[in-house]
Amino acid sequence: MFPNTYIGSPEWHRRLLSGDSGSPGVANGFAEIYNASGVSSCVVLPAVELALLSNPMFAVFAACELANWPKFCDISSEGELWSLAVAAVKEIQGLSIHGEPGQQVARQTTENEFAVSLAAREKQMLPLDWQAFNRYHHGAKVNAQDREHLRACQEIGETDGKPMSALKELLQRLKARQG
Repeated sequence: MFPNTYIGSPEWHRRLLSGDSGSPGVANGFAEIYNASGVSSCVVLPAVELALLSNPMFAVFAACELANWPKFCDISSEGELWSLAVAAVKEIQGLSIHGEPGQQVARQTTENEFAVSLAAREKQMLPLDWQAFNRYHHGAKVNAQDREHLRACQEIGETDGKPMSALKELLQRLKARQG
């Protein structure tokens, strides 16, 4: 995926988090094959846009794990935990790897609007139960990788000179839950 870097190295995480795939031809080729099905479609996004959309979701998955995977249409009822999750989302959006677009999105993100956008995406996914999938995939299958991803975000933020206090608190709660 990334020449001259080994999986799990700090450089690998930095490049992955920033959306550097180095293979746009592969992505476009896959999308062309996938879209030929006529059943659904695959969209290829610019790397920075994809990173800005996907990196903050790991904080959401962490909060969902702590709240026992509520439906996104009910997520804002989680009160203080949802506030903490959105604060961590904004910290991740504001990382230097996301550039000025990340700064702008972090300033505009609100708890209510973010909850509404997730609920809308959840509805679009039907008949797939998105939270059941997330619980399986992020709550069990790739949970260790998700936490490493969040720790890498924390490290990048701290390198940027940011305290990353919401993300740290979320990670501490996950660790305490594991015992």
